Amino acid sequence: MDKKLGINWPISDKHGWGIFALNLLVSLLFRGSPLPILLTPAPEPLENILPEGEMRNLVASIDVIARELREKLADNPGKIMTMSDATVLHALGNRLFSDPELDRFQGGRNLGMVFLEDTDLDAAAVERGRSYDCLLGGSTWCAESLKSSGLQSARVLFQGVDITLFNPGEVAAAFPGRFVVFSGGKLEYRKGQDIVLAAFKVFHQRHPEALLVTSWQNLWPEGAASIAGGPHVDRGPEAADGNRLFIEAWSRDMGHPEGAVIDLGWISNTSMPDILRGCDAAVFTNRCEGGTNLVAMEAMACGVPCVISANTGHLDLIDDGENCYPLKDQESLAGEGGVRTGWGESSVEEVVDCLESIYSDRQEAALRGRRGVEFISGWNWRQQTEKLVEILESLA
Repeated sequence: MDKKLGINWPISDKHGWGIFALNLLVSLLFRGSPLPILLTPAPEPLENILPEGEMRNLVASIDVIARELREKLADNPGKIMTMSDATVLHALGNRLFSDPELDRFQGGRNLGMVFLEDTDLDAAAVERGRSYDCLLGGSTWCAESLKSSGLQSARVLFQGVDITLFNPGEVAAAFPGRFVVFSGGKLEYRKGQDIVLAAFKVFHQRHPEALLVTSWQNLWPEGAASIAGGPHVDRGPEAADGNRLFIEAWSRDMGHPEGAVIDLGWISNTSMPDILRGCDAAVFTNRCEGGTNLVAMEAMACGVPCVISANTGHLDLIDDGENCYPLKDQESLAGEGGVRTGWGESSVEEVVDCLESIYSDRQEAALRGRRGVEFISGWNWRQQTEKLVEILESLA
């Protein structure tokens, strides 16, 4: 196994890929090998991402190594830099495209990390996939989709959860007297927040003390605009400078009364546990997840009873339906060319029924929440990092 592992996308605490890179970095540093190399600079100072202490100092020290590599790359525009003594982990998007600028770093071996949503892999996409020594699918569904397209090198590598941060912990009632429903994930059609709004509207009419707390901000405005493709809204929210989405105003325009919906805005990952512990339920009506949905995993780790759509990557989180409330009624959304093969449309009525079950039987809800904690405890970042290392060793 190579002694170095290059990570070719930036760390962050504000979106899924960034949190993945951050936790992989920290886990590898705790482990001691292979040495992680951040091939892409963080978009903001480390003090905004990591708390003060030994880990921030350690990350800063190894970033010196990466900075020298990045400076050398900048001095040689257009050229490829090959690190023959390292394996490089590449971030791949739909149809297995990568960022050409990021791919100027190549390793002695190159692995592609994939959270596939578009299942239509043409011959060119398959050829791109075969250029990697191994493809790592973020869910069983993702890896099987790759294999069914002829990419037999695909293996499953789940994301982890920082269970030192996300755990049941001490509950602080941020909204006393309210039945709090959480929904997280960047706003877009794929995440299905229009279904959440439609279901919560019905639920709130029955239970006026209910409150929907959302974490739906999206760095990519075109992605947020795609929510208008859902059948339950006629447009997406307005956006301010800095990509702040006006979620609350939008929810009122969609028929929710003042005070029924609160959006958290941009909030750090380290601030989320306190929010989640104060919630009575969490709803994830995602139409597709190429991975296993980190936000849902974090909610589960905090003991929140979770309502989860039974499709695509979410299927890895559903343990016979005993650790959550699975949305089993999934209308197929497969389109021409199989682009949306496996996608599912959740039923508004079933979401409402699940919320009613949680509301009326708190004992059963608490039991499923505890089962969720037990289930996801085996998915901590260190264990998942060990699985990555096992894959690296098997390729040696």
